[in-house]
Amino acid sequence: MAILPDNISFPGLEPYQGFDINLSEDPHCFACSCRYARTPRGSHGGEASDDDRWDNTAEEIAAAKRLLKCSRCRVAVYCSARCQREDYKGEHREACKALKEYSDEMKREELRLHHAPATLSYDNMNYFKEDNIGHFYGLFETRGYLRAIYGLAEEIRYLAHTQETRPLWDKVVKLHLEILRLNHSDNMGVRFKLPFYLLSLNRDQDCYSFIKHWKRVYDRNDGKPPSPPPRKGEWFYPRDANVLEPLPGGLIKELEGSLAWAAAVLVVKLRKIGALETAVRLGKVASDPEVLPPLVADAHRLLNMIERRNPVFLKALVNPGPLRSQDMPEYWSPGKPSEAYMVLNDCCRHFHRIPFAIQRIEAMVGVNPSYDFTMD
Repeated sequence: MAILPDNISFPGLEPYQGFDINLSEDPHCFACSCRYARTPRGSHGGEASDDDRWDNTAEEIAAAKRLLKCSRCRVAVYCSARCQREDYKGEHREACKALKEYSDEMKREELRLHHAPATLSYDNMNYFKEDNIGHFYGLFETRGYLRAIYGLAEEIRYLAHTQETRPLWDKVVKLHLEILRLNHSDNMGVRFKLPFYLLSLNRDQDCYSFIKHWKRVYDRNDGKPPSPPPRKGEWFYPRDANVLEPLPGGLIKELEGSLAWAAAVLVVKLRKIGALETAVRLGKVASDPEVLPPLVADAHRLLNMIERRNPVFLKALVNPGPLRSQDMPEYWSPGKPSEAYMVLNDCCRHFHRIPFAIQRIEAMVGVNPSYDFTMD
């Protein structure tokens, strides 16, 4: 799995509204970011030269509604055959191979589970029958299928991180939801990664509701899947959480046990603070003592909690270079640089794109903090 590039950019001069404006709603060419299939003029239908004009007329745009999709991986898209060739020579070759391998493995495993051989208990075992949905990891034969889904999701996640388009992030979220649908108790730890992918889609309420749902699961010690089983690809978690509410005491306890969840909720709170502070500065709203101060108090509480949980993480957010110079760890330990590395890999960009978020953290840990980045 590749290390995600920082590629950090500030939202620019536009007033911050509490979400990441770098997310593109539509797919674009992986090589040049063009949003339409391009028809070079002057090439007479043949190969385009460097002198050809690649500007599209309105008629050409209307006629070319779909980008060209890589026929092998079925994920990467391009505006032209030339862009596809250039990208395959550079970035896409290895990713294409991995995407195809995981996709083929997922299909083979799914077919095998649909038509498993007879056993002493079953004449013909279909693992996808309703009684098994939600309990996959406990059925040993299903683990290969779950791992194939996870592998495919990780490969698409890297592309989504670099391309920043909604269709790619939607694919990542749906694949992780499928793992949780089939394996409701989440033996694979997907629940600690999905909140960041929801944040990448600006789905802050879903992120917060998802984390609060798992807090309720822990309270009840209840990992039972919903009945009847949800359909493939659908969101089956509550959407009842209010991101403006002060952090409940029970949720704080759960956040103390998870650096990933604490970081995700901190992003949610800082986004709201950034949007409200920007609106107040621009004179669009009056400062509300019942909204902004509790959000700021929650943010400081989370910052202190994270610093206690992992003394490396906040320093690495401000000064990521030393930690990111290390190889990605195979395993991580709570409170150690390895844990900070894994969480930072999912959320560094989110923090750096929130106005004044890093400045708040610098007030705690310094402008260019040093820290122990030795992997355990």
